[in-house]
Amino acid sequence: MTAPTHPAPKPDAVTGQPRPPQAPVEASWKPYDKATDLGPGTPPPGKGPALEWFADAKSTRWGAAAFSFVIFAAVGSWRYGGFGWVSVWYVWLVLLACSSLFLLGRKQMRMTAGADWLSIGDKQWVDTYRLRTIRVAPRINTSVLELTDAAGNKADTQVWYLQKNRELWDLVYNGILHSITHHGADVNRRAVEHLHLQAVIRKPPTK
Repeated sequence: MTAPTHPAPKPDAVTGQPRPPQAPVEASWKPYDKATDLGPGTPPPGKGPALEWFADAKSTRWGAAAFSFVIFAAVGSWRYGGFGWVSVWYVWLVLLACSSLFLLGRKQMRMTAGADWLSIGDKQWVDTYRLRTIRVAPRINTSVLELTDAAGNKADTQVWYLQKNRELWDLVYNGILHSITHHGADVNRRAVEHLHLQAVIRKPPTK
């Protein structure tokens, strides 16, 4: 996708209009099922209403739990040289405990965005139009976006997870562009490349 050359106008803090254009996403992007049993998070103090949000549907988490159970069971079979592990009670306990982790934490992973803010769970939030640093850091098989705003607030999550709701990502991405263009946010090289920010960077990062 072509790198954007400038940010779109900042949306109104209450109405969210005009909505920013569609932001670049990863090549592997696909639609995701959104939770129906959760709502958006609470806006930070002094900020406008939530405009977009996302949390995984229960079915998505159940699928991940089932897949992890199969993987752990395969490891157990390899470790015991067969299926002898099925008679060992504590192995079942470990399998169930590890798989259940995928069913927990949906609320902690819920992301919510307003016209000029992003929150992850109930503890992290940033002003997306006053970002001071924008970092993309590598993790095992993924990349994590790390944001810090001018007040020192921080938020981080996987890039592909933020893009699960494209309208939410559009809001966040436009804030990133504004922070770079109008406030000189510090951006690392991986973020420039991964987020297609080449056209709005005045001075290429050295690392």
